[in-house]
Amino acid sequence: MKKGISVVLLILVSFNIVAKEWDIYHGADKKTLETIKKCDEHIAKEQFKKAADLVMSCENEYIIYKYIEVCTMYFAKSMMHTLFAFKDLQEGEDILDVRRGDGPISFNSVPKPEIIISNYEKDHGKSIILDLALANYYYDASKRYGDQWLKTPDEIFKIATDIYKRAYAQKVYDEKSLDNYASILLLSRQFEEADKIFTVLAKKRPTNGSYWYNIALSRMHRNMYKEAVYPAEMAVKNKEDDPDYHFDTCLLLADAYEWSGDYKLAEKTFLDTAKKFPHQPLPYQRLGELFLRHLEIRDTKKADDYMDKVLSIACDEITGYHTTKVYLAYGNPQLVIDFLNRNLKIHTKQESQAFLYYYLSQAYWEVKDMDNAKTAIEKAESLFRKIENNTYINECIAIKKEMGIK
Repeated sequence: MKKGISVVLLILVSFNIVAKEWDIYHGADKKTLETIKKCDEHIAKEQFKKAADLVMSCENEYIIYKYIEVCTMYFAKSMMHTLFAFKDLQEGEDILDVRRGDGPISFNSVPKPEIIISNYEKDHGKSIILDLALANYYYDASKRYGDQWLKTPDEIFKIATDIYKRAYAQKVYDEKSLDNYASILLLSRQFEEADKIFTVLAKKRPTNGSYWYNIALSRMHRNMYKEAVYPAEMAVKNKEDDPDYHFDTCLLLADAYEWSGDYKLAEKTFLDTAKKFPHQPLPYQRLGELFLRHLEIRDTKKADDYMDKVLSIACDEITGYHTTKVYLAYGNPQLVIDFLNRNLKIHTKQESQAFLYYYLSQAYWEVKDMDNAKTAIEKAESLFRKIENNTYINECIAIKKEMGIK
């Protein structure tokens, strides 16, 4: 019985939709379209308070959709995403700086988005446009607050996925809502569906590198390595402004080449990435992995050279741990011992030596060379005491106890 009622309601709602693919506002009247156009003009000038004031009336479903967009994307301050404050930016002012700042700012008295939508639906009935506005609002709150918000990510993903799926089937969406939908699918590990939606987005906007990146990522997760190469190449070609994102994209392309069996291009891409990001040790670590992991190109000398370069960029707790881990996973304990002893002669700073001796003690322990293990852990502890690293002093004491060293 309940199922039958739901189907009837869905059909009734569908008949009320006048929409065009990619254009949420296609069914809006002339006055509403003019208001939205003016709102967008204010947004382009970073006059976010003027933009919010224009659509704060929430007089129809399209204005509500636009108001929630302004709330989630252009707020100056947010109180748990239930109340919002807006600001017209001055020249040279950045919205992120405003959000982080402590300056006084007034919150508007408009009800929270959920209540706006609920109240409108009581008087005018349900609408897929309102559902989409709610899904966008929930997704943005989840992205910003994680599990610290009023609803859990699981609750939000369930509600939003249902809405986005219905809207997509009815061809009612814009680029933002479709991106949200694809992102939720990816986060929910629904890789095949995420691939489909990101592919639609990439066709619509082929210069958006993040769409191509997510297509490649969804294919890598399904072991479709050759199929991941082209979207990864497109992601690198259409690089994003954030250098961290571009770094991740370059590594993803190298991974796609490696796992599709093109080791030469993988090596070249890792090296190109190392040149672009000379302060990042990770590309050299991945090169070391490349020549240890695959038996058909295994070259321990080459791997050693690349691993040494890792420590030439940063010789610390993190690089020591990860390089040691790579050798143990794809090489053998003797390679680790040789690597650490070799680099102890190169890196003479006390902190670097402390960590190298620390990991060396465990490599010796692995091969049951307890004399050298004892010497290495005691040297590590002595150095940690000199640099007053209490955490690792205690780690050394615990390891000595496990080794049976008094």
